[in-house]
Amino acid sequence: TPEKSLIHQFELIRSSANNLLISYIISNNIHAELPRVWPYNFDTGIVCFLDDNIIQYAGYAPADNEVCKVPYFYNSFYKNNQQIISDSVLTVGEWQKEGWKGAILRMDDFNDSAEFLDAVLPFIKQSSEQINKTIN
Repeated sequence: TPEKSLIHQFELIRSSANNLLISYIISNNIHAELPRVWPYNFDTGIVCFLDDNIIQYAGYAPADNEVCKVPYFYNSFYKNNQQIISDSVLTVGEWQKEGWKGAILRMDDFNDSAEFLDAVLPFIKQSSEQINKTIN
């Protein structure tokens, strides 16, 4: 069984992910569903319906075999069922261009979970801005 401290850390990150995603929706006045836990991979995420038929998926994933083997936040965009990515370089996080495409913020790039969580909103903001520049 996992140590209590790891369980508490997971609870903190999951709860913070939910709150950060709600904050993102509200502060940017985005038409989106409230955060939910996706049943097939247990990430906490949102679906945003943006202008020009763009759909944004953002959230926290505990880790998986498809995108990243460590916990991470993601931000991905689709238009007409095609993934959209940017050629720009992120100062927080990175664009993943092979397999699943989108921006990811890996937990193991930070010293602790507090640092990781502090980087989430700047990561989502910057990757979203880069996508807006890509499509406009």
